[in-house]
Amino acid sequence: MIDEKTTHREYSLPHPDNVMEGDVERIKDSIEKIDIDIDDLYTTKATIENTQSGSYLHALSTGLEPAYEISLSPAPTALVIGQVIHMTAHAQNSGSATLNVNGLGEKAIKKTDGSDLKAGDILSGATCFVFYNGVNFHLINPKVDQEQIDIITSNLMMALEEIQENHGGFISMETGWTDSFSNANEQGADEANSSGFQHDVSNTLYKGTDPGFVPNAAYLWTREEHSNIDGSGTFYISRNGGSEWEIMPMVQQGLPFGDVRIMRGTVDLSGQASGQDLRCRYETTQGKDQFLHSWGLQAKS
Repeated sequence: MIDEKTTHREYSLPHPDNVMEGDVERIKDSIEKIDIDIDDLYTTKATIENTQSGSYLHALSTGLEPAYEISLSPAPTALVIGQVIHMTAHAQNSGSATLNVNGLGEKAIKKTDGSDLKAGDILSGATCFVFYNGVNFHLINPKVDQEQIDIITSNLMMALEEIQENHGGFISMETGWTDSFSNANEQGADEANSSGFQHDVSNTLYKGTDPGFVPNAAYLWTREEHSNIDGSGTFYISRNGGSEWEIMPMVQQGLPFGDVRIMRGTVDLSGQASGQDLRCRYETTQGKDQFLHSWGLQAKS
């Protein structure tokens, strides 16, 4: 019997020299193989479609919160360690929660550290990623914890205050600057009477250590409260005892901490008449008092 086959899948082919009964069996075998291959193609097509649609891993939740339910397609026969499921929540959680996947049983949803969820960790309409560890689901992407953000911000503020109070304020990134003159908790005055406040900072900065020092530039930072005015105050710098003043241009650094923002700037004093009596003056610009939590000044020759 001549056993010819197709080139790619090697299906058996009939041959005119073969006995008909033998070829019939060979053709039957080929048709059965073709049927299996076609079924595999449909399965592969369904797999591609499910993968593209995300139905293997993703579903919209149902159920009565806090007992979330989802149905994946095709349905898994069991939960597997390491399995990651994407759930779009239909309701916000009020606290501890569970998830039941295709009726395989309720499993607690925990935070990644194993603790219970807090109210609002799952938001309505949000897509949650949960990881199965063999016992519970772990919520990989809970809502940002504002309480933790507040704690971190508070710690940063305390660290900032400690730097300002104990280490002379911000350290200039340029070389050649004097140590910092620092002052804390100062109230600006109404500009209408031009009183403001004024400090002679030369004795603190350099006169005691470098009597011949002539300031040609000044660097200033401040931590000011800004919630009660539509703008900030203005610093003026003089190197000749107040005979001439230069406005200190200030730029906000980063985002505000609550009602407080960090400002800093530098100013060239070389255009003023030479002098060693460095003074700093502050006035508000909105006709209202401006509270400065702290400020510091450095100079450079």
